Amino acid sequence: MPNFYGVFKDNDLIGGTLYTYYTKIYKIIYDGEIYNSVEIKMELIELGHTFSTFLEEEIVLKAYIEWGSNTLSKFDGVFSIAIFDVENNRLFMAVDFLGIKPIYYRVNEGELVFANRIEKLNLTKYTTTYDKMANLFLFNKDHINGKSIVNSVNILLPSSFLVFDGEIELHTYERVNKYDDYIEKIYRRIIPETNISTILIESDFNIVAAVFTADMLNRINKKPNVFSYDAIDKIKNNYEVEEKRILNDFSINNFYKLVRIKEIPSENDFSKFYLALKSVKDKLSVIVSCVDYGFYKYNYDLINMKKDLFSKEFEENVHKEKIINKFDQKTESILKNREKIAKYFGLTLRDAVIENKREFFKNFYELIKLNSVKIPRSYDKVYVKTLFDEYEHILNVPTARIFEVLDREKMKDVKDIRIVTMVLELNYWLKEYNVEIR
Repeated sequence: MPNFYGVFKDNDLIGGTLYTYYTKIYKIIYDGEIYNSVEIKMELIELGHTFSTFLEEEIVLKAYIEWGSNTLSKFDGVFSIAIFDVENNRLFMAVDFLGIKPIYYRVNEGELVFANRIEKLNLTKYTTTYDKMANLFLFNKDHINGKSIVNSVNILLPSSFLVFDGEIELHTYERVNKYDDYIEKIYRRIIPETNISTILIESDFNIVAAVFTADMLNRINKKPNVFSYDAIDKIKNNYEVEEKRILNDFSINNFYKLVRIKEIPSENDFSKFYLALKSVKDKLSVIVSCVDYGFYKYNYDLINMKKDLFSKEFEENVHKEKIINKFDQKTESILKNREKIAKYFGLTLRDAVIENKREFFKNFYELIKLNSVKIPRSYDKVYVKTLFDEYEHILNVPTARIFEVLDREKMKDVKDIRIVTMVLELNYWLKEYNVEIR
């Protein structure tokens, strides 16, 4: 599992792989997968480049040497990249189009530390602000314009890159290679590994995704293993598959472990995804999955319910003009957290992100109808009861950290599992990381 971490200080990058290109020296730290890397490599060879390894990081580096930051628009994949140009004393960092492979960084007296996890930045103390806490609780925002919920920590935004030579320059890029065709998306994620034959169904949308993936694997004479909670029959009736059940052993300990893996609280339920990966981690290394991009509606009722829970003292410290009334980071947060959970188990996650909802359903409505795909409940009874029991317990702990944000009496009337989830995660996060709200 790649360790994406580096320190740039005293005109040098500590960490990474050293490459010599003619008389120039570069260092690269890379984590990711470029699904069209073969095509890019062939194009570079035609331009006169040679390769001394079979590593994808060398393709990424040579592409950068040839095209500079424009190379980012050519990539179809997920990645976090750091390249140090020794001759020009210049650090270049970039993340993929959707920010699935995050880069967190902080700058202190000319030293830039970066990593794919906040905990690797070696912070002496976690602090945040009332405004950031309000935005996190209300709108699931783990950053505001690249400023993390944790003070002094920044995150490189999706479709952006950074140049550092003592001063930071931030830029954005546009992607050229867009794959709205779902079949092509899945195919590009299966084809790099000829032995991929496992489908993971851990959410409602992935039942639909699995139907298409099973269909494709059957066409190339593969009999996939399907790991599922309760939707296996809808695929087994129409395709040659091997059935594997996922054990639903959800517990409050698993819930809190997820908070540590994600590092920042969110109201999204990742328990099924976590348990699914826990079930398959010893049986496969690559997961082909599906996520919908931007299929979320702004829930005003939920936001208003949350606002009513703030304590009087907390509300007095919030600057209302700094509350960002948008729910625009939900997909980014979901993708980023799925990646962190997969990485925790040492797995490679290949999410085919569906960006064109209309095209998606136009192409596959008949297939969905044919298989009579039944969407399971988002929250099962064990999950709901476990979290509400824990919520009641927290209400009876006078020193619980969540009371620095929310009014204890108002919290007693909460019935929405989404609010309960966020409350428990926030309380644990504030306590576990000893976060100071300023």
